[in-house]
Amino acid sequence: MNGGWIFLTRFLRDPIGVGAVCPSSRILARAMTNGLELSPGDTVIELGPGTGAFTGYIDKIIPDSDDYLGIEQDVKFVEVLNNQFPGLRVIVGQAEDTHQIHLDSGYKPVKAVISSIPFALVKDNAQIKIVDDLRRLLPPGSIFRTFQYLHTYRLPLAARFRRRMDEISTTFYRSKPVMANIPPAFVLTWIV
Repeated sequence: MNGGWIFLTRFLRDPIGVGAVCPSSRILARAMTNGLELSPGDTVIELGPGTGAFTGYIDKIIPDSDDYLGIEQDVKFVEVLNNQFPGLRVIVGQAEDTHQIHLDSGYKPVKAVISSIPFALVKDNAQIKIVDDLRRLLPPGSIFRTFQYLHTYRLPLAARFRRRMDEISTTFYRSKPVMANIPPAFVLTWIV
């Protein structure tokens, strides 16, 4: 079964948890990894990698595959990712537990977190836990990057997530709309 079909069937089973009908486009994947300057030993964590739309691009820019950790809540997606990217470590876990997962993993300090979590659908209490976890996880100078769809950008939960992230970061960037994606999206970057 290909990644797109698996993605659609998982969406139909859990539309809130998956948050999209199809995987992100290559154009969005390039925008999500554009400008990331990584050195050997810089850990990159990918939250919610799904079927790997961004994972392949991250794999191309990390100096060492041992510096990557993917955290995905869907067991089927983890199976797909482990088959597709056998050199990368992808585990079943929750975004709220990323700090502890990182501590337990023995990985070096985090340089970047790339997230596909649909924060416009993530309830307040879970958002608060995730942002608090990121506050403990991300050292000064690290990057948190995610995307939000144009049609959900102004929704209350999406706006609240951005405000919460602004509280733990020093700098925020929003890209121009990435129109070559279904649906179009903004790439959002916070520097801690």
